[in-house]
Amino acid sequence: MHAENIQGINPVIRRSLLSLAAATFLLLGAEPRVLAAQTLSQLAAFDGLMLSPIGALSPFVHDPLDAGKPGDEFGFRYGRWRYDVDDAVHDNVGLTWARRFTFARTEVALTGAYAAVECGTCSGWVMGGLSVRSTVVERVAAAERESTWRASAGMQLDIGGARYRGVERASTTSASITLPVEVVAPLRWTNSIGVAVLPGFGYGNISSTDVSQSGVVPMVGGSLMWAITSRVVLGVGVQRLIIPNGTTQVGASFLWDTRAENAPKP
Repeated sequence: MHAENIQGINPVIRRSLLSLAAATFLLLGAEPRVLAAQTLSQLAAFDGLMLSPIGALSPFVHDPLDAGKPGDEFGFRYGRWRYDVDDAVHDNVGLTWARRFTFARTEVALTGAYAAVECGTCSGWVMGGLSVRSTVVERVAAAERESTWRASAGMQLDIGGARYRGVERASTTSASITLPVEVVAPLRWTNSIGVAVLPGFGYGNISSTDVSQSGVVPMVGGSLMWAITSRVVLGVGVQRLIIPNGTTQVGASFLWDTRAENAPKP
């Protein structure tokens, strides 16, 4: 890589990494002291978002070099959370299909998922979601993937929902807007690694036969990606809704990118 390319990208990467480090500290730091009890709207937002793919499943990193390249991506995603020590653990598994378009460097993704509640008398939740993402700003150090750092920022809109499988009638709806910032770096011994942070706001609603409550809360997610090959990507991630005494969801993902299969050989 040419020295001028390294110098050109470093300020962008340094600023991005500082933002990512600050968000990681917020996500993984000590549990906050209880300054105030959660309001009903905060609890409703928590339930609506965490019982949907938006909060239930691990986020993942996108490579800026792939933005605008048409093709498909398939992902298996997992997330695990519980509200507090007295709550049952929620294990969430989902499948995501994503399609990228050249128009506005946009990606559309559909997700189907299931939340299994670790409780002997509890039923699970069936979940679904739609995501639209667009890359707004990107910075690449060089033309060749093998020798370049990449950084990008964008906007992502998500909607989702779930239905309880038990006797009681209950459902959730949710929506969020996040501003993902991502940095991807090459490695000598593998394809690349990447890190991302997704700050934003989320809306959640939970309804039963006689009650319906909703709210809006700030949220932040983070993810670390390891691209083993140009097709296979492994990731780990965290997600947190910013409410008093809030909890952190942790998860993992496995992605298969078909664009590498269809790419022309040099």
